[in-house]
Amino acid sequence: MSCQLIAGGTDILLDMVAKIQDPKVALVHQLPFTSDQKGLPAAIEKIYFGATVSRYYLAFNMLAIPCFTGMSYLIKKNCLDELNGLSWFGRFLAEDFFIAKLLKERGYRQVVAAVPAQQNVKLSSIATYKDRMVRWTRLRMNMMPLTTALLEPMGECLPLGVYMSWSLYYFFGFNPYLCFLGHCVLWFILDVVQLSGVQRLPYAFSWCTFILAWVIRQLLYILIYFEAIVNVRYISWGKRLYRMSHFGTSLEVVTDKSLIPI
Repeated sequence: MSCQLIAGGTDILLDMVAKIQDPKVALVHQLPFTSDQKGLPAAIEKIYFGATVSRYYLAFNMLAIPCFTGMSYLIKKNCLDELNGLSWFGRFLAEDFFIAKLLKERGYRQVVAAVPAQQNVKLSSIATYKDRMVRWTRLRMNMMPLTTALLEPMGECLPLGVYMSWSLYYFFGFNPYLCFLGHCVLWFILDVVQLSGVQRLPYAFSWCTFILAWVIRQLLYILIYFEAIVNVRYISWGKRLYRMSHFGTSLEVVTDKSLIPI
C-alpha cells in the first residue's frame, strides 16, 4: 500500500473512483491520519493515528473485517439505498460503524484507498486529545462491549507488557523488569516503523518530542480506559449529551444532567 502524502486531491479521488468500479466493492475509504502541525498535542495525535490506528485499521481491512471511519470515503448510492439511505443512519452517533456492518452483512466489500485522509484538527491541549479518545472509547464499548473492554487493552503496549512480563516470570522465571523494558523498546521501534510507513515525509517535530509524545500516549491510555468505563452510556458530542443503549442502536438526548449517576 502506497501512502504518499504528496499526492494531489485529483490523484486521490481518481484512485478511490478506480477502486469502487469493482461490482463487489460498495465503499472505498481512507485511512484516518493527521496533517503536520507543531506542538506536543499534535505529535501525540499523529503517533496515535499513524502508529496505533493504522496498525489495526489496515490489518482488519486485509482480513475483510469491517473497520471504517467516516472521515473521507466514497460509497455507491444504490448500495446505500439498500440500507434505507444515509438519513436513516442519523439515529446513530457512529453511523460509519453501522454502515460498514450492514454492508458487510449484505456481502459487499470495503476497500482502503492508497492515500490517508489528513485531518486538520486543532488540538489546544493534551486534555482535548484525552477527551476525544474517551468519547471514542465509550462509543466502542457500547457497540462492541466485550471486544473493547477485554481484548482492546491487549493491543496496547503497557497492559500487554505487564501481562507478558508477569507470565514469563511466573512460568519461566525470567526477570520481569528486563522483559517489560525490552517489550516497550521493541514496541517503540515498531511504532516508529509503522508511522514512518504512513507518513513518508519528515516529521514536524523532533525526536525528543517524538519519544515524549509516545510515552505520554501510552500512559494516557490507562486514564482514558478507566475514565471511559465510568458513565460509559453517556457521551458528550458537540453541545449535547447523549445516552446510548442496546449496543449503540438506541440514542437519547440528555437534558437533565443531574440524572447522571456520577
